[in-house]
Amino acid sequence: MSDTTVVTRDVGTCGVVFPSCESLLKHRQPFLFVSQGVIDKEDGSARCDYRFDEDAWFFEGHFPQAPIVPGVLVLEMAAQTANTVLSARCERPVKAYLVSVQNAVFKAPVGAGDTIVAHARLMDGSQTQRKLASGDFLRFKVSVRRDETVCMRGEVTLCLAD
Repeated sequence: MSDTTVVTRDVGTCGVVFPSCESLLKHRQPFLFVSQGVIDKEDGSARCDYRFDEDAWFFEGHFPQAPIVPGVLVLEMAAQTANTVLSARCERPVKAYLVSVQNAVFKAPVGAGDTIVAHARLMDGSQTQRKLASGDFLRFKVSVRRDETVCMRGEVTLCLAD
């Protein structure tokens, strides 16, 4: 995790700021939907952002006259944000599979050129203290916003693969 910096944020908790998602995720382009973010290792949460460029590959077929980001990619961005929490906890990039989605609600579309921010928080607070191992299942509450507008919210479960 050489591209990360540990900082003390104004709320008094210790967080990890990462200017490049590649330091915490094994995903790569064209399926990388987190560009930078902040992780709070103490409470098992992360906030990450991503801008969907107007020339992204999926806009060509996903309503070319009025392009919107497919909901499954907004959900993937939230899952990748949750994955950054696991990588920070393991102190290395880890692969985690999205194995379950619960209560996902898409409240507003995300368009070409939009920047969105995903929030992910471990649902079981006890999970923030114990050592993680391959095969662990971890549930996160997730939400995605564009400015003040909630675009998606729900819960995801990841399985730590390595």
